[in-house]
Amino acid sequence: MVSVILLPQSVEAEGMLHLDGLRGRVRLESTTYYDERERSSSKTSSTETILREELTLGTSGWVYDPGLLQFDGSLSVIPEQNFIDSDQLGKGNETGSWNFLSDIFLSLLPKKSYPMTFYMAQNIIDIQAPFAPSRKTETSQYGTTLSLPKAAIGEFRIPIRLLFQRDEMDIDTNTKNSGLESRYTDRFELNMDNATLGTGSHLKYEFETIDSETRKRKTPTQDRHKIDFQQDQRIPNGTSRSRLYFFDYSGSTDLQTLNFLQDVTLRHGQWLSSNYRYTFDRREYEGREQLRHQARTYLRHQWYDSLTSQLTLEGSYLDSDTGELTIAATELSLYYRKIIPGGNLGLHFIPRYSYHDEEFEMDVGTVIAESHPVDIAQPMRLEQSNVLEDSIRVIDPNTLYEYAKYVDYLVIVSGGRTVLEIVPGRELDPGSTTVDPPATVVNVSYDFETGPSSTYYNFDTSSGLSLELWDRLRFDITYLDTNVYVREERTLPGVVGRENPALTDYSRLTANLEYKFREQRMRFEYRDYDELINPRKSYGVLHHLNYRSSTNFDFGSSLSYHRVDEETFNRTLDVYALGLTGSGPLPLRIRSQFGLNYRRLERWDQEWDQVSGTINFSYRMGLILLELEDRTLWERTKNIRRTGGGSGKTEDLSTTVMFRITRPF
Repeated sequence: MVSVILLPQSVEAEGMLHLDGLRGRVRLESTTYYDERERSSSKTSSTETILREELTLGTSGWVYDPGLLQFDGSLSVIPEQNFIDSDQLGKGNETGSWNFLSDIFLSLLPKKSYPMTFYMAQNIIDIQAPFAPSRKTETSQYGTTLSLPKAAIGEFRIPIRLLFQRDEMDIDTNTKNSGLESRYTDRFELNMDNATLGTGSHLKYEFETIDSETRKRKTPTQDRHKIDFQQDQRIPNGTSRSRLYFFDYSGSTDLQTLNFLQDVTLRHGQWLSSNYRYTFDRREYEGREQLRHQARTYLRHQWYDSLTSQLTLEGSYLDSDTGELTIAATELSLYYRKIIPGGNLGLHFIPRYSYHDEEFEMDVGTVIAESHPVDIAQPMRLEQSNVLEDSIRVIDPNTLYEYAKYVDYLVIVSGGRTVLEIVPGRELDPGSTTVDPPATVVNVSYDFETGPSSTYYNFDTSSGLSLELWDRLRFDITYLDTNVYVREERTLPGVVGRENPALTDYSRLTANLEYKFREQRMRFEYRDYDELINPRKSYGVLHHLNYRSSTNFDFGSSLSYHRVDEETFNRTLDVYALGLTGSGPLPLRIRSQFGLNYRRLERWDQEWDQVSGTINFSYRMGLILLELEDRTLWERTKNIRRTGGGSGKTEDLSTTVMFRITRPF
């Protein structure tokens, strides 16, 4: 943003009103997008040019005294025109829009320890298009924020921050069927923090209600309540942590979650410590309820500087509409870690015994709102096996927006396990611009086949070795051997019992070797799974290089190869280059940047090639700034998994050219 003062530095009216001056900005932008796509035997192209102008005026100052009331406001007028020549829409399509923005901020007693801020903003957008209904949107937002640094509540004096915000939006689509749509959103937020010697607590409460209606109908009111309370406290010979989280949503669908955590760690001496942890989780969604209790405790003893033992007891109980599941386990862990010349050596031996009892009323279980982080490089692996694919639902826990299967994510089933893979560029992709802000966590609900109700015992041992040398080399190997003893299997009357092949003995061997040297890293891995359901061996290699020279030039590459069998493999290649040149002396400034990226992915069901390049150039002289940006992207995919099976081939080429001139006055 470049601003210039149009009026004198300050203006006063009888000592009651002070203006710091009038600031303004003028901007002219011209952007051109060219898109060419080729699919099978068809080929399409389109060109879009956007002309955008902006005029902004603003001012700030204070009333009576700078410590009493300060203000800041601005007004913007932004006309925009779009010209589109497309094989689908034809030539000469023109869309025009006007955008009016105004805002004002008032700060009462800004120099005191309890300031209050008032704000108000309005945005009017008027769009006229020949191939779509005219649309006018009016949005108003106003609210207040109050900070009380040492408010007294009972015997406590803690900082408090209150926020109230109201959004009003009216949309007129100028059509006979839709007409006027109104939407009102009220948001209230309370934050309290307390940090004293040995104690820290935080409380956050949010309430939001949304009302929307059209000329023909009124949609159900949406209410959201969210409470998050955390407390950390020092107790004699230890620490305590508590957390209570509650979320309630009511509207077209109902969702309610309640989580409670209590964690206590005690130190009984120099070599002995213990931990106690309890978690309660309740979830209710569309009339279905799920309760889970989990408890865990361990006793840790350090025998010598290098040898540590830990005895762990844990149990969980799950109660849902479809049945009950009880799990109890005990585990003894022995860890040995020794510093050796150039690095360190680690050994571990862990025997574990568990008890598993499930009593389901039917052959289908239900999972409600299983939480998964959103990461395009790491597919979401569902906890249960034998998932019913048609029952999967992926929902944003904040907005309750449901993502589309086979559009935003793919469902991949292998060996009875199910993973969800994010489709690049779609709404679940964190790097996509279609959703703002993008989701970072999603909830997945689904049904799964449970098989006959059964009780069995599980005994397994895990042993391994790790070696680190010179901060460059790391090697680790782990062997897991599991033995399952079935006590009984129960089936419902009229339900045909079946053998559960998962209840058997199996072993797993994993080995990894990683090497680092300057800008490169290489990793080798080997897996050997001796299982009845899906015995397999796999191996893979990853090589990564990143180089930056003293002349502002970057180069990087990443190569990975992972193979399970003759038909199941994954190969990726990613190469990028980026160059950057300097700038000239004032008043002339020149800056250029270019980049090139190539990526190739091969899987058992897909081949994907992508080449992208960017060129950025900026030129500034005096008050004129010229910018040029060119982005080209070519993609080719083959044998994409689609709904109902089948395969296909697509090829896309898109080029974006942006030309912008900015001149402030």
